Amino acid sequence: MMYGTQEVIRACVKPGMLVKHEGKTYKASANKNGNLYLFNLTEAKRINDVFVEVCLDSRGEPLIN
Repeated sequence: MMYGTQEVIRACVKPGMLVKHEGKTYKASANKNGNLYLFNLTEAKRINDVFVEVCLDSRGEPLIN
C-alpha cells in the first residue's frame, strides 16, 4: 500500500522501487548510463529526468515490490 511520494534524484532509484511518472505507476528495472528504465503490465519506457517521484511505504521508506 502506498502512503505518499517523494521526489529523489534519478541516480538514487534502485531496481524494484515503485515510481510514479506522468500519472502512472511503474517498477524500476535498471538505472544505468544516465537512463532509468521503467515498466508496468502494459508498457516499458526509458526516462532521463533528473528528479523522479518514488512511492513510499508507511514508514516513509521507498516502496519496493
